[in-house]
Order: sequence, then structure tokens, then C-alpha cells
Amino acid sequence: MSGDRLGSQGPAVPVETGIGAKQPSLLGKLFGQKPTPGVVVYVCCQECATKVKNDPGRYVVKVIAERGGSQR
Repeated sequence: MSGDRLGSQGPAVPVETGIGAKQPSLLGKLFGQKPTPGVVVYVCCQECATKVKNDPGRYVVKVIAERGGSQR
């Protein structure tokens, strides 16, 4: 949230936050649609996890920018 690297503000346990995953509807499943995988974002606390879940598009863009657009 602050732009600092995770763990730079003290020894905290990262909170795993999944965003963007979508499950197909029952009808979609019948027609062979597959789930869309999301992105896992690690944040410093539950408060930041809530912020990410409330505005996922903003933070997914940050993650992609920090990774240089590559998958790791």
C-alpha cells in the first residue's frame, strides 16, 4: 500500500489476498467454461488486504508494474 517492500516496516506475517478469480456459473460449467485464475497479492496486514479487495484493479496494475509485466 505504501510502496515499501513487504517486511521493510518490521517483522510482520504477510497476509495472502486473492483477487480477480472468477468461477463460471452452473450454466457456464455445463458448457465447459473454466474458472479464471486470479492474482495473489501479499500485504502487511488485514486492513491493507481489505483495501486491495475493495479496489483490486488499482493494485493488480501495481503488481504487474513491479514485476515488469512478467510472470514469476
